[in-house]
Amino acid sequence: MVTYSSYKSGSQSIYCKHIIRADGSEAYSRSARFPFVHIEKEGFEYIVPYNDDMVPIREAFDYLNYDMAERPITSRTQAATAIRILYCYLSLANVDIHSIDADTLRGLIRFIRGVGTVQEQFKMDTVRSAGTVNIYLAAYRAFFSSRGIACDPLFRRSVTRGTMSTDDAGMPARTDRYAMKSNLRAGQYENRAIPKYISPDQFSKLYKLALEKKDLRALVIMRLGYGYGLRLGEILGLTLEDVTEATIDNQITPVLFIRNRLSDKDFQFGKNLMHPTDARQYKSKDYANAHHRIIISDDMYELILNYIEAEHARMVQDRPSNYSQTVADIVSSRCELEENHYVFLNRYGKVLNDQTWGNSLKKYFEEAGIPIDRDTKEGNLSHRFRHGFAMFHAHFSEHPWTALKLQHAMRHRSIRSTLIYYSLTEEDERREKEAMQKELYDAIPELKLLPEEGGPEANE
Repeated sequence: MVTYSSYKSGSQSIYCKHIIRADGSEAYSRSARFPFVHIEKEGFEYIVPYNDDMVPIREAFDYLNYDMAERPITSRTQAATAIRILYCYLSLANVDIHSIDADTLRGLIRFIRGVGTVQEQFKMDTVRSAGTVNIYLAAYRAFFSSRGIACDPLFRRSVTRGTMSTDDAGMPARTDRYAMKSNLRAGQYENRAIPKYISPDQFSKLYKLALEKKDLRALVIMRLGYGYGLRLGEILGLTLEDVTEATIDNQITPVLFIRNRLSDKDFQFGKNLMHPTDARQYKSKDYANAHHRIIISDDMYELILNYIEAEHARMVQDRPSNYSQTVADIVSSRCELEENHYVFLNRYGKVLNDQTWGNSLKKYFEEAGIPIDRDTKEGNLSHRFRHGFAMFHAHFSEHPWTALKLQHAMRHRSIRSTLIYYSLTEEDERREKEAMQKELYDAIPELKLLPEEGGPEANE
């Protein structure tokens, strides 16, 4: 019998293959490590994957550092983690990456998940969900496609039919959807203990608290998340250069520009936007088109400028050394600033990061009496504001937006991403069902009547 196991060595898992005799004794075993390291050179962070002879794996290296060069380092590291597990399994199974057949793919999927058809087959330190396995398979498809590695079983797909309402009249439109045959069916598990979005009442409580505390920074960040649907990384990546005015339909309009810079940290990235690797790219057409322009209201614009004027002036005076570390790249040829800075600062005059803001936001939640996700990573507090933006316009507004309009406002590539944001709480569902029952009772009063005692036989 062949079994697989893993154990932790530092932060990395070491994978092992064992051949067990009928009497339970071990006939053979071997392990696979396939480490990868980060090396910074000339301002770029390279990821170097090695085999167990410490020879770099060329095709994986080229993919992670050239094909994915414009992706954030977090995305490249996630891809490297998935690819490392792939090579570990192929090494233990004695299969070349160019020779993966259907049986090998099935074994790989069981290996990744850490669960097999035989209970004793896998003794892994981690058991992964079906959703995580599918993410790894998607990473392999991207890797194989980019490097020209053939693997028919991985790319086989079936066509399904789906129906969704997308037009302004609310009429359903049928569309073809494709499902990868190798993907596992992820269960629709629900945990409604923590709502996934900020309701209008909750946002009102949080905002009033920030007003009472005269916390301009919190007021601005909360409004950008809840009122405009911005992601936290997009907010923290804003610079003075990005808060400006533009001529739209011959009218001066305040706007925000969301774009990525070389000077950005991981927590400041804008999603689905170009990640430059060389300052010369700032002058290219590709980069000029790689931004989101967010139209904001005059009072939102004034609130941001008030925060900048008050906080940046204070830090220039009180924390000049720290403030000098908040300089960001100037990327627009029209920028008139001598020095660009990130908009949001911490109390020491340095760039505000996601962890510091998360800690501050958690205190607001506690003071407002809003449940906090202490034991799960699924309920990111900052992202609840973006969820709240979606739910407000889809569920709470007197004039709900269509899915297409909401997709445009949230800057999603796929409408399927937008539909995920419609997630009712148990209280929402209770109210909707009560309203539905009331409509039924009004239309059919007989629903409230009960049958006479004795049942139908009593009337015979």
